[in-house]
Amino acid sequence: MSVAMGEAGVGAPGPALNSSPESPSAAQEVAVPASSEPLRKVLFFDVDGVLHAADGIGGNASKTGDKLLPEKLAFLREVVETTGAELVMTSSWRKKPKRMDMVQEAFAAAGLKPLVHVAPTLRFGKNRYSEIRAWMNASGGSLEFFAVVDDLDVASQAEQGWGDDEEGDEFLSFGDHCVQTDWQEGLTKFSVRQLQEALKRPWKKV
Repeated sequence: MSVAMGEAGVGAPGPALNSSPESPSAAQEVAVPASSEPLRKVLFFDVDGVLHAADGIGGNASKTGDKLLPEKLAFLREVVETTGAELVMTSSWRKKPKRMDMVQEAFAAAGLKPLVHVAPTLRFGKNRYSEIRAWMNASGGSLEFFAVVDDLDVASQAEQGWGDDEEGDEFLSFGDHCVQTDWQEGLTKFSVRQLQEALKRPWKKV
């Protein structure tokens, strides 16, 4: 099963991003949610360094292969089932149909619902924080709780306002919702507890 992708402004339900070439934060693609039901609680997740080991921080699959590990998927499922969070993929895997198919197959085997939501791909070399923020800005204000799990230090990206200097200070509490994994290990039981706690914290704009 492939994630439905659509052009912004086509009238599909859920977040829609300005795809005008003149906009510096324009999205090239955005996932079309399966329904118009607003998302209140979201877990933004990476794949490499989270659901299996990577070849470095922010890197790709390790030399042992890019198979998603059942143990890590079980940890992800535990977070979803205990918090009620919806999943939004931020990994570069979302840009490759074959890898998206791998994710859907792995999710099905792990007892997870099919993946529906992915972060937008932004032009001009925007970073992970900027992509997450673009998704949040397009959510229509329905988001109340969120967490981010990644082997990248997304919290530091938020603090520095990378990719969006004009509004870099708007999300001063962003780091409280970020869990950074060890790229050599991925999700752990401790990560699960961290994410469960992060998803209890209301998101407040400063």
